[in-house]
Amino acid sequence: MIMTDTQTGAVTLHVLAEKFAVRGRAGFQANVGQEFVLDSWHLITQEAIDAFETACEEPGARGQPVVPGFMTLGLTVKLFFDTFDVQGFGSFLNYGVNRMRLPHPLMVGERVRARVKIMEVREVSAAIDVVTQLVFERDGAQKPVCWAEWIGRGYETRTHPGQGCTP
Repeated sequence: MIMTDTQTGAVTLHVLAEKFAVRGRAGFQANVGQEFVLDSWHLITQEAIDAFETACEEPGARGQPVVPGFMTLGLTVKLFFDTFDVQGFGSFLNYGVNRMRLPHPLMVGERVRARVKIMEVREVSAAIDVVTQLVFERDGAQKPVCWAEWIGRGYETRTHPGQGCTP
């Protein structure tokens, strides 16, 4: 389903039944300004919260129903790749976050998904940076649980300079 602006007729949101295929640099550049959301949700479980807190040695109250903020932010990459089938790169990695806010808590048993807007594509040496805005929607809620400006970095080759790792 595609939603359009009633005044201009411009596409404002692509609601997807399945991942949207983006092929290489040109695929991202062609979709700058477009927003996408997958028409499915990710369920937050207590087991996932407990595993996160154990792995990160977070001193939070284990067994509590509130999702730690960094776990919510950690869903950025998963929700991005749930939305996009990124093709044409040797590797496409998490490069970081410019800005992030957690305006409302996410609780165990709630379902979340991300609206992803491609904001900018920048050339950097042997790669590109894809700057995206992700708004984490909670099923049935008016306000988002997280807002993040995330950068994905795409390398044409499998090994990228300075990192020495592959996906």
